[in-house]
Amino acid sequence: MLAIAGSPSFAGISVSPLKQELTVKPGQMGRTAITVSNNRRSESDVAQVVTLEAMDVAVSEEGALNFHRAGSFKTSASKWITLEKDTLTLQPGESQTIQATVKVPLEARGEFYSAIMATLESPSNASKGIVVTCRIASGIFLTVPGQSFPRQARITRCELLWPQDASAPTQPAEAVPARPTIAVVIQNTGKARFEASGKIRIRNKDSRTVFTAPLTSCRPCVFGGDSRLFEAPLDQALPAGKYTLRVELDYQSAWTKARYDLPLEITSEQAELSAPRHKEGSKGGGSPLEIMPDPVVCAAAPGAYRCLKVTIKNTSEQSLQCKASVLTETVGTEDWVAIQPAAFHCPAGASKILELLVRIPTEAPKGRHSLSLVVDGMTEDGRTSSAKVPIEVNLQAVKPDESPRASD
Repeated sequence: MLAIAGSPSFAGISVSPLKQELTVKPGQMGRTAITVSNNRRSESDVAQVVTLEAMDVAVSEEGALNFHRAGSFKTSASKWITLEKDTLTLQPGESQTIQATVKVPLEARGEFYSAIMATLESPSNASKGIVVTCRIASGIFLTVPGQSFPRQARITRCELLWPQDASAPTQPAEAVPARPTIAVVIQNTGKARFEASGKIRIRNKDSRTVFTAPLTSCRPCVFGGDSRLFEAPLDQALPAGKYTLRVELDYQSAWTKARYDLPLEITSEQAELSAPRHKEGSKGGGSPLEIMPDPVVCAAAPGAYRCLKVTIKNTSEQSLQCKASVLTETVGTEDWVAIQPAAFHCPAGASKILELLVRIPTEAPKGRHSLSLVVDGMTEDGRTSSAKVPIEVNLQAVKPDESPRASD
């Protein structure tokens, strides 16, 4: 699912669906549609002008989306797309559905991608005078039959990253994990995209399994030729010694999985980093980070948008540099929640309010969907802590006289 918003908290623009799968034969024409809405958030809302454009999309190794002009990549479908309209004026609460035509060249075969970008023409003013542009995209995944491409992949990187010791040379904050983390990069060496999932297992010198964990990524869908980072935090203390790290990633091949074995030697200093007593504690001896509410509950209908506020409290006597992330437990919810801000400074004894920006796809199945909010903190001397609370998204049918609310 493709979605990007410069700051959804300043505007109520939304698109549906967020992802579309199309199959069109060579030389033929396909049709699809996108619905753009100006969601009412308050009585002071005004009409908004939205522009639409077909753009190419690229995904970084970390899963970040980047958009480029049509025709920038060989797998682009953007130049084949014609939009019924490219400019809309939407009153508060109004939605418009725009038809799109996809004309596939006769010689095309394989998988192609595009994104219909909706951009709010009236920028918003954030704090400190920063101008924020709101935009959100609907991804189009196009399959042109006529040639089959097997799924192929290999693991190109596997390492255990440790928090930086206070005596070590200073590194950029984003390059240093807040806690010991296994980092694995899988490369799609074929032309067919896949959804990857996997796990890690650590065995001691006696071949006894001492730790297991799932590998997660903010965007597990990997296009042909792309690479993607998957991670698993090492949140269990391991004594110094020699180990073997086994990685297994499923990339939807009917024949095999991607596997990798990495010998590990944990020193006494590294064992200290993974030990619970190394973590900065509150009076009760646990994590100094508190997340409220616990759990975070969101009741919504498919296609709705929510802005949930969560309070992070630092109960310790030291300032913390924090990073917040969302782990998905239900398949298909990977892009439902964005965090603002995702990285922040929290002084000793202070609190920070985060916004969880929840966008539910129109086609999302009703029922209960499970995610988790994780906040990692690091002190100036390298001590780490972590807090985790569940996020429960309960999807229900829309009542005839009910329209989706903008926020809770």
